[in-house]
Amino acid sequence: MNFIKGFNGLRAFSVLFVLFTHLGVYASLHERGFYNTSLDVLFSGNTGVQVFFTLSGFLISLILLREYKDKNSINLKNFYIRRFLRLLPPLCILLLLVAGFMWVKLIPRSSVGFIMAATYTYNFIPIKLYTGELGHTWSLAVEEQFYFLWPMVLLVFTSTKKRIYFIAAAIFLCITAACAWRNIFVVQSGVRYELGNLYMVDRWLLPAFAPIMVGALAAIAAIEFGTYWKKKLEKQNWPLLILLFFYTLPLFLPTVIMPLQTLLQSLGIA
Repeated sequence: MNFIKGFNGLRAFSVLFVLFTHLGVYASLHERGFYNTSLDVLFSGNTGVQVFFTLSGFLISLILLREYKDKNSINLKNFYIRRFLRLLPPLCILLLLVAGFMWVKLIPRSSVGFIMAATYTYNFIPIKLYTGELGHTWSLAVEEQFYFLWPMVLLVFTSTKKRIYFIAAAIFLCITAACAWRNIFVVQSGVRYELGNLYMVDRWLLPAFAPIMVGALAAIAAIEFGTYWKKKLEKQNWPLLILLFFYTLPLFLPTVIMPLQTLLQSLGIA
């Protein structure tokens, strides 16, 4: 696939957002009065992950859609092997290091967390089993689940209209899930808990798929209408202003509709 200008810049910013969050840079600046936490919706590690998800949804969909357009099919075997070789080696190195640290008791042992990280399901781990050493594998789990499901979806829904309908339905379900999960109660050992107090529900497949689906929708638009809109919008500045508007809109949203934050920012990124 041809190099797409601007993507490395977006990746760099998203990496910085994640690093600054994990290193406590924002917290330190806030303590010194140089940073307002309301800006977290623009610069936090979670926002950086959203950027990654949106870019991933776009790039992977673009690759698959171009293959389908050229060959009227998608080679699932080749796709899964490529994704496997790209993601598994770094994960294996991480897991070996974590296993070693657990073995010598430098960090607490967590067999459930280790297994969930190794099987790309860490985004579903209960909060009480969450550990910082493996915590960042939740986003890798969401990515891998997307890689597994999305090619088959594109093979089932072969027309552009059906694919757009599917994405719209998926985004609707993501928004619904974002609103619903935290209002669901479960009973454990006779005690009633909010589901959001037991699990990081915002990292579940729904609603975490929202930015990925926005990226996928942008890929469909690029395939179907890219040439037309490129000619129309070439050397125009107003599209950038619209995207910046969507990206910064969560700053002004009332709390009651904050579940839309991810979707709106993803539109700005896409």
